[in-house]
Amino acid sequence: MMQNPIRQSLKRPLHLVLALMGLQGFIDGFWYAHSWPEPLLGGLLITMLANFSIFVWYCRDSDARHYRRSLLRNIGINSLGIVGIPYYVVRSRAAGDKWWALLRFVGYCFLMLTAVATGQLLAMLVAIFF
Repeated sequence: MMQNPIRQSLKRPLHLVLALMGLQGFIDGFWYAHSWPEPLLGGLLITMLANFSIFVWYCRDSDARHYRRSLLRNIGINSLGIVGIPYYVVRSRAAGDKWWALLRFVGYCFLMLTAVATGQLLAMLVAIFF
């Protein structure tokens, strides 16, 4: 069974964000396990990549839905995603899909937390043996 290419291209940035969250959790856990101060540049780079990936998803999703992006909404997605993304989701979905889309957003936030926690646990295990 082949998936819709547009739908697949919408998922790639979200998969990248999950991988980056797992990597960030691993790095945090590794530095914490060794009681070393974490370098600022590593966390900053991963955060910038994750924000860029979320913005790419937003652009692709809004283009696929023929939803006009505004400058203020673009800034909201990048600067305060926890508020900007649900606002965009509610405004861009049809009447019957709004609650389902918000529920999917909450589920994705849970997946991001799980990726961070999994990365930290893996780092702790690596630190025990190495």
